[in-house]
Amino acid sequence: MCALNRIAVFGSLSHHFQKCENTGKHFENEAFDKLNYNQLVNQYRVKYSIPFPEQIIKIREKYNLSAAKMSEILAFIIITIYFF
Repeated sequence: MCALNRIAVFGSLSHHFQKCENTGKHFENEAFDKLNYNQLVNQYRVKYSIPFPEQIIKIREKYNLSAAKMSEILAFIIITIYFF
């Protein structure tokens, strides 16, 4: 029988896949790919203090900024840092 859901843990990263009981082979599907990718991106954001989209939206709402204005401000900050 195949298609048993499994999770392998590598440090703080969990890898989701299916394992066939008969062959021992590991399989992934689109849902597992998306789950594994999102988990990796989220851990990267946490490690490097990159805000999540929800946090960026809250900041924009707090200061009443449109997405275009926020992009303009962030681009100015990046350019300023580049020249220093």
